[in-house]
Amino acid sequence: MGSNMENNKEKKNGGNRNKATFWKIGFFVFLAAFLCIGAVTVKRYLDRKAASDKLAELAESTRPEESSAPAPTEAPTPAESSAAESAESEEEKISHMSLEELGIEVPVKEIDWDALHAENEDIYAWIYLPPTPIDYPVLQHPTDPDFYLDRNIDLSEGYPGCIYSQCGNSKDFTDPNTVLYGHNMYDNLMFTTLHWFEGLEFFESTPYVYIYTPDKVLVYEIYAAYTTNNMNQLTSFDYSSPANFQAYLDYTRSGTGETDHFRYDIELTYDNHILTLSTCVDQHHELRYLVQAVLLNESALS
Repeated sequence: MGSNMENNKEKKNGGNRNKATFWKIGFFVFLAAFLCIGAVTVKRYLDRKAASDKLAELAESTRPEESSAPAPTEAPTPAESSAAESAESEEEKISHMSLEELGIEVPVKEIDWDALHAENEDIYAWIYLPPTPIDYPVLQHPTDPDFYLDRNIDLSEGYPGCIYSQCGNSKDFTDPNTVLYGHNMYDNLMFTTLHWFEGLEFFESTPYVYIYTPDKVLVYEIYAAYTTNNMNQLTSFDYSSPANFQAYLDYTRSGTGETDHFRYDIELTYDNHILTLSTCVDQHHELRYLVQAVLLNESALS
């Protein structure tokens, strides 16, 4: 009997040791998983911050420093004036004249296109939408329509991605509708601040979006901001005829939501060129938020 009691006691102690070993193994497995998840989370944060900082650095480089030189007290001589005029291309002159006639001042940006192309050869334009933080290069991959949805400017995978167009769009903005995409993120990066246009006051006080390319500046007047479905704006509509494009333009001002806003005094015709900015809607993967604008200085495309 004493022997049986000892055996039972030994079995009980052995069982306790097995349980203790099991819990120790479980604890270390949990700790390892926790540390692994933590390391991945930290790496993603650091990668995202690095990509965001790089975009901010590029944007900062396009903002000209205010000159400290005193304003000239005399008008330039005819020779100086002629030299200054010769530095501008005929296309730039036409563009600026057209905008001046409209009373629109174009923000100056000093964009080093060679430096941008050294960063990534897929950069082909720059978008600026003040007073939002939208101030980014625009990219397009030659074969993969959504390559830059989850690729950064240095081609690393992850967020925040890039502002991009799909390869179905031409890169000279001569298509009836040029669509640019950007993520809706938590810290006002990319196209998050398009949602500021949900406020009527902001919509009414923010009329223009600017596109810079190596040879021209395009100025678009915002006429619509609304929530819609996630149909692809390039492939879901037919722009092949004037009648079809006019029908699409009419459709873009047909929303009835509380945060849908439109400028009905802006005339839209089938010979216009439209810029569409598209981003996601929080917790609604089936929806998109669009801000659309019509090109004002059409002469820049001629």
